Amino acid sequence: MPFPRCRETEHSLLVSFVMMIDRRRERSVHTRAALLDSLLDWLRLGAPSPTATEIASKAGISQRSVFRNYPRLEELYADLLEREYHRILTTEKV
Repeated sequence: MPFPRCRETEHSLLVSFVMMIDRRRERSVHTRAALLDSLLDWLRLGAPSPTATEIASKAGISQRSVFRNYPRLEELYADLLEREYHRILTTEKV
């Protein structure tokens, strides 16, 4: 005989799941921003091609997280270029 269904329990589990997904998404956005900031810092310091280890270290995350978010470092460079391009476009001209 199956267990009786409880709408409150189902709702509670669904809410918990959605909150977990939101926290993961928020953490991912934060990690990607930290990686982009780190790469930009390295480039400003004159490092033409910092390694994933250097980028991760400056961002305060693991090297594995670099490749989890950007399987190829070229994708990280492309995202940085896009972010900075949009930042420049949206900056008010004085």
